Amino acid sequence: MQKQIDELEKRLHSCKTEVGREVQSLNDELEEIKSDIKELLSIFKATKGFFKTSTWIVKGFLIISAIAAGIIAISKFIKGF
Repeated sequence: MQKQIDELEKRLHSCKTEVGREVQSLNDELEEIKSDIKELLSIFKATKGFFKTSTWIVKGFLIISAIAAGIIAISKFIKGF
């Protein structure tokens, strides 16, 4: 009977050790995933800022282009008379 108990204790200890390793492995993978997600979020935030800045730059170019086109049209109109 004691031999069976000892064998069960060995198996239990072995199972606990294996479960502990698996839990540690999962924790390591979760930490890696968290790190990757943080990196992706920082990239998305930077991209969002880039597009916002780009939008303002494009709007500025459109305004300048519209003004230049108006000046050219007015000068052509005046030269036409």
